[in-house]
Amino acid sequence: MILDDVRAQLRAHTVLTSADLTDAQLNEFIWTTIERLQQTADWRFQENTVQIPFPANSYTGVPLPDNFVVEAAVYQFTPPSAAGPGSLEPIGRLPAGRLDWAVYTTRQDRNESYPVPPPAGLAYYLWMDQLWLAPAPSSNITVQLDYYSDPANPVATTDEQGLLGVSPRAVLWGALQLTYLYLHEVELAGAVGSIYDQLIDAAFKREQGRRMGATQYTRTR
Repeated sequence: MILDDVRAQLRAHTVLTSADLTDAQLNEFIWTTIERLQQTADWRFQENTVQIPFPANSYTGVPLPDNFVVEAAVYQFTPPSAAGPGSLEPIGRLPAGRLDWAVYTTRQDRNESYPVPPPAGLAYYLWMDQLWLAPAPSSNITVQLDYYSDPANPVATTDEQGLLGVSPRAVLWGALQLTYLYLHEVELAGAVGSIYDQLIDAAFKREQGRRMGATQYTRTR
């Protein structure tokens, strides 16, 4: 369901036109509903994966995705080939990031009382909105970054990202509840709100991978 579909259905339910409910007003109701869903079900972030080429002997970082919030994991990615299937090799994060690597490369005595990164193997850290590898790889590699993003609110008529794509019915009925409250239709808003709550509960259970619609009965002979 795209943004324009939601706005059209909101107007159809309330039997009002764009002269009565502008796109800006309906967008506000939709964005508020998305924020409520994010807070209620902890759906603020969405999972994403991107593969980033890392050139050999590069002593600079590579830019992180524009919608990046926090990383989940970093791997060295080897694509499948005639020699064998592809693979993902985890790359560990330096606990103190850039500082750890700087301390390790400049200490002469390698004092073990100070936590320093291991001298062998790849590690990564984040700095200045970039992903850095230490030490710099000696050959071209591909890094797979699993991360969480905070999708922007839908603005264009064809937008369907974020929760508008995950649970469009919950967004529609939540926005309809706010629309009725705006129109001072309190009883209708309450009735729609109960449907909205049911949709949230169903979507949350589906997100958690629970079975829906099953009823337990006491066994009898």
